[in-house]
Amino acid sequence: MAGPRLETNMHQLQASAENNILNHLRALSIDSHPIYPRLTGIICTISIITCYLPLLFYLSGPATKEVDTLVDLIKAGMNVVRLNFSHGSYEYHANTIKNARKAIRIVAGEEGLETYPIAIALDTKGPEIRTGILRDGVNTEVELVRGKRVKVTTDNKFAEKCTADTIYVDYKNLTKVVQEKSIIYVDDGLLCLVVKSVGSNSVDCVIENGGMLGSNKGCNLPGAEVDLPAASEKRQARSIIRVEQGVDMIFASFIRNADGVKEIRNILGKKRKTYQNLTED
Repeated sequence: MAGPRLETNMHQLQASAENNILNHLRALSIDSHPIYPRLTGIICTISIITCYLPLLFYLSGPATKEVDTLVDLIKAGMNVVRLNFSHGSYEYHANTIKNARKAIRIVAGEEGLETYPIAIALDTKGPEIRTGILRDGVNTEVELVRGKRVKVTTDNKFAEKCTADTIYVDYKNLTKVVQEKSIIYVDDGLLCLVVKSVGSNSVDCVIENGGMLGSNKGCNLPGAEVDLPAASEKRQARSIIRVEQGVDMIFASFIRNADGVKEIRNILGKKRKTYQNLTED
């Protein structure tokens, strides 16, 4: 893959390799010549699934974790390698990190540099709320039509029998935290439901933004006091910091308040000083 020469400020490479902001600022050279880099960054998600997300990320399939492909992505302008812990095993992501570090060394060597500033980010699973499986199978889809009604239920008997009329979600306190006019986002916000009434174990909604619904899609309840812990899978978080190759950033998913940030930082312990923590909602 051909591309423009990589934008690198030779004088500031030492600063870019420092492990905290104070050392980074101390290592900056006042004699450095200015460069004119682009004003946007490119985050590429290296995943076991393949799809495309406009504006936010390029989400690529399993072949992209190979060293040669990662080298091409860096040369094409990638700034951050994103690992999505909602998919794939720890071993898969550890291998991706190893390959990314090797790709960075290759690119740096080709440019005659000791290192090249590409960040590796880990996106935690976060406190997830997910829909159930569609009645006709996990690989099928149903259409939610704008303006039509749909029931969102926590009744387990619908966990594998979701339809365009009834959608199961695995958050048992749903009816306690939503009210009339509350919003329920499904599938990364592609689908939007507005609550019309609340029952004992289900809510009646009108479809505000329709589209195709698959199985096991993520849900978000903006403005609701969701009582899921920010680190509901502490074993996952501990495995994160055991990854020998290390990461530079942690994207903490679905963090809604300061307590969620503190919980993640407590799990990271002393290692938190070397990570940049970014929260998502």
